[in-house]
Amino acid sequence: MYPTMKTFLDLENGSVFLVFFGLLRILGGSDGNPGEICYNVCEVSNMITMDDIIREGHPTLEKRAKEVGLPLDEDTKKTLTRMRQFLINSQDETIREEHGLREGVGLSAPQIGISKRMLAIYTLDEDFEEHHDYIIINPKIIGHSVAKTYIAGSEGCLSVDREVDGVVPRHKRVSMRGHFYRPDTDTVEEKTIRLRGFLSVVIQHEIDHLDGILFTKRIVADLERAEPIEFKLPETEDDESTPEENHNRFPKEEKT
Repeated sequence: MYPTMKTFLDLENGSVFLVFFGLLRILGGSDGNPGEICYNVCEVSNMITMDDIIREGHPTLEKRAKEVGLPLDEDTKKTLTRMRQFLINSQDETIREEHGLREGVGLSAPQIGISKRMLAIYTLDEDFEEHHDYIIINPKIIGHSVAKTYIAGSEGCLSVDREVDGVVPRHKRVSMRGHFYRPDTDTVEEKTIRLRGFLSVVIQHEIDHLDGILFTKRIVADLERAEPIEFKLPETEDDESTPEENHNRFPKEEKT
């Protein structure tokens, strides 16, 4: 999934730009001169690019993906790590422009031609406060609210190159169970998480990919008694809050 232009900040129409933070680090030389710029976590030569992402009409996007066997093999671990890294790279302006990426917040394995039930999510919530960083194997929604929500304008998808308008109904809150992989500790843990609002939409969008469903198949003309996701505008120096509050709106680590 990716945030469409209708989700970006435009002061004239009141929509909002999803703010992400750079993931580059600069290594200084021993002589005091600026050092080389290094990309975070993995080498760019091994990165997923838009050429690796299949588009609508590809048969893999139209079939139900298979369950992933546990314990994970090394190739699967590498694939999951690369999926997460694609999202990180896509949210960094320098890497995104250099490699022609589209900014994404979620990616499923079928989108890179691998018909397995696994996905990655890397994004802030609609309040620009909580950072959500998940790599999930065999996810399953085990509960959801009756109340519905949607993203105004429409959703977006890395596998759909065209602009698509329309309402995509989503449950406002969901409970999801799955196996969560952590590359930093090379561990897998089965657990249940509860997501609301924008994150609920993202997880439903990605699980649809695992079931062979594109968001374009879910569009309806109208959705009665449902409110769209409301994105909180990022704070600026013109706000009444203190400078310390304004300059410390960085993603917080999700508790496990």
